[in-house]
Amino acid sequence: MKILFFTKMNFGYPENSGIYKKVLAQVKALEQHGFVVDLLYKEKGSVKLKSIKGNKSWDFSNTLVGKVKSFNFFFDHLLKKIDIASYDHMYIRHFPSNPAFIGLLKKIKRLHPSINIFMEIACYPYAFEFDEMQYGKVKKYFDDKASKRFKEYIDYIITFSKDVSIYGVPTIKTANGIDPDSIPLQNIPEDNSVVQLIGVANLQKWHGYDRIIKGMAKHYQKKDPTPVHFHIVGNGVRYDMLRKLTDELKLQEHITLYGHKSGEDLHRIFKRSHIGIGSCGMHRIHVADGETSTLKAREYTARGLPFVIGYKDRDFPEDYPYLLRVPADESIIDIDLILKFYHGLGDNYPSEMRSFAEKYLSWKSKFEPIIKTMILKK
Repeated sequence: MKILFFTKMNFGYPENSGIYKKVLAQVKALEQHGFVVDLLYKEKGSVKLKSIKGNKSWDFSNTLVGKVKSFNFFFDHLLKKIDIASYDHMYIRHFPSNPAFIGLLKKIKRLHPSINIFMEIACYPYAFEFDEMQYGKVKKYFDDKASKRFKEYIDYIITFSKDVSIYGVPTIKTANGIDPDSIPLQNIPEDNSVVQLIGVANLQKWHGYDRIIKGMAKHYQKKDPTPVHFHIVGNGVRYDMLRKLTDELKLQEHITLYGHKSGEDLHRIFKRSHIGIGSCGMHRIHVADGETSTLKAREYTARGLPFVIGYKDRDFPEDYPYLLRVPADESIIDIDLILKFYHGLGDNYPSEMRSFAEKYLSWKSKFEPIIKTMILKK
């Protein structure tokens, strides 16, 4: 069976590299289940199709005219360039919708009535995302209008929530996953004279790193505090706010903001880190407890890096020993609590965490309920 994996995400920009890794891992998982997968995506001014039969690229200028042509191509003329009838299924990574997208779905169903369309909505409800977007109110208006028509063309919505239907479309429930093979296992750092915390994210309000920064300020007001350093890796809309907060609290010696890092540069920071900082602000976007499954928590697990989160993740048992859950509120996070957690970890946790990730957190395992539906619907 053959799948067209469709995403509007532009992978030509470093801040989207994490999503690109996720998409490639999902494609790999589908291939591991025996599917042939073509990946359709954007890269700066180009629309690209990655296929085992040979890659294709349609290029457009960065002018206003070029952007309009690229938009029209992606949502209309593309169907003249690819054989949509050659696919059994279409897997769409959700993005803010618009009438052009609904028009594309309508054309696809007209050209190929038997194709099954699956859409992944990783975070639902997602209205909060528009608050951080340029022209967010306009995009939300069009999304609200378009989403009401999903039930006309989309067969299943993939969700990490507990909803049995979204926009009138039946759901398939799963959780976020990873490709453990792409994530290096790290050793426990030999130098623990300074406890090194690391947070890697496209910085948004739900990451809650400001709670850690405020906790660092409180920690360093104590007499003879244990040395702790917080490494913040990534860009995003909250970068400037976190930089300003660090400066205001005079924590420049104890907090480093790197901006985007990848490859060996990122690995070097990870190698000296003792504790990972996951999302500590999910309550800010009103996601129900137990309905969040962030990628970062899974990546930390595969690396063998114990971590801190501020929400309940259903993939980890309550007594999972390498996860510290802090309150899901606006309280300042107690750094001494993190230090106590770190000093009680023992010596064998990297390999144990890795085994857990390989068994329970891989995309191959997370796709199983979706695969069952795809096979039944062929």
